Amino acid sequence: MSKNVQDLQEELQKLVDNGPRLDEDQANVLKVAACLLAATAVKQARNKTLRNDRRKKSVWVREWLLNRDKYGMYEKLMKHLEQGDVKSFRNFVRMDPGMFNQMVEDLKPLIQKKRTNWRKPLPAGLKLAITLRYLATGNSYKSLAYGFRVAPNTIVSIVSDVCQAIYDKYSETAFKFPTTTEEWKKVAQDFFRQVELSTLLWLHRWQACQDHSSTSLWQSVLQLQRVLLDHYASPCGCPVQVHVR
Repeated sequence: MSKNVQDLQEELQKLVDNGPRLDEDQANVLKVAACLLAATAVKQARNKTLRNDRRKKSVWVREWLLNRDKYGMYEKLMKHLEQGDVKSFRNFVRMDPGMFNQMVEDLKPLIQKKRTNWRKPLPAGLKLAITLRYLATGNSYKSLAYGFRVAPNTIVSIVSDVCQAIYDKYSETAFKFPTTTEEWKKVAQDFFRQVELSTLLWLHRWQACQDHSSTSLWQSVLQLQRVLLDHYASPCGCPVQVHVR
């Protein structure tokens, strides 16, 4: 019990022992005060027990987390895919091994922590693999934890830190926005060009549907496709493909 509760309890005890004879109302007030003291003491004792239980962890690090080097997906599966099955590696993290390794080198100064006397930091490649797998699949943190053998609460911070590092490193090159009037005009022209192309295609298909002849319909669509390919050539000289559904 706290000091204030003990002092109040002592005062009540003195009042009972040395005070005058109490009438019925005064006795009821004294009983209520005693009940409040008892309830406060019980609550404080329970809070102290809960704090002690929280401090005593039954397991500091779970055993399956300690076996990351033997069974983790980054240490075993990804290494195997990189050496023997590049297609599956690309499907796993949505990029080739060369690009993955280059990203690891680029992001390492931003996401790699220093080694201490207490524990070994997680590799930058492992953090990047977890983040890419999360972005590619949307798996829960617990699911990723069992596969990569990293605690879920650690994965929460890993995904956030790596995403921020990716933006800080590549934002100027990958997310370049127009800065001049001419560049914004070019963006607007490309946008309206795509809208006009789509509008003309669907309008012509709607008109062709008025005819019940399927042969006439497809002939009309194919004719429109050839016209569009002639009038909407790619600015870079690449062949333009119009997909008719």
